[in-house]
Amino acid sequence: MVPDQILDDVLDGNLKELSEGLRKMKDVNAVTDEDHWNLLHLSLVSIYESPSHEALELLVASGVNVDAQDQEGFTPLHFASRKKDLSSMELLLQNGADPNPVNAQGVTALQLCLKEKPVSIEAVRVLLEYGADPDAGEYGSARKLVDGAEFPEKKAVLDLFSKTKERGD
Repeated sequence: MVPDQILDDVLDGNLKELSEGLRKMKDVNAVTDEDHWNLLHLSLVSIYESPSHEALELLVASGVNVDAQDQEGFTPLHFASRKKDLSSMELLLQNGADPNPVNAQGVTALQLCLKEKPVSIEAVRVLLEYGADPDAGEYGSARKLVDGAEFPEKKAVLDLFSKTKERGD
């Protein structure tokens, strides 16, 4: 069970209280009963609120699993990518988050980042820099998603995909 107070401390940036609460937790990788969200999922699920960078750093340093998948296969990186939260995306990736997990719908973090408009070129670049595969995904890929859509940033995204391929990533 994930204590509500810890989530409040994450979202409010109460680092001292958060640190104390994490020390008292029996299992920092505890998940919610219904969705199987860990503390990182819970911190990043809202499209309206983002946790402080320092609070996320504390969660990661405490051993919260950056690659945990919920019951639908979403990772914390999926949630951060959906809302293009660059600070959270980079923190997760710098701490070993896999950029290519596929959720139950066959969707990667890169695909989620591209589905939500407007497209953030910087968010796409960050994911690609850390090894996101534009051709990953079970029911299509980020490349197919971009090829079949019209949006102002399309050329820039395709250029990033091309540079990734040239590097051999």
